[in-house]
Amino acid sequence: MNGWDAFTWLMAATLAVSVVAIFVSFLRDARNIFDRDGSPKDGE
Repeated sequence: MNGWDAFTWLMAATLAVSVVAIFVSFLRDARNIFDRDGSPKDGE
């Protein structure tokens, strides 16, 4: 395995971890968006 192969695998792993982190963040925000109890969350 040469340097470019290692770099490619490293960047692919970094991309995969980033995708998972963004998806988890989206799910947390989506839960707040679809929460329809009507109570304001920020003190309005």
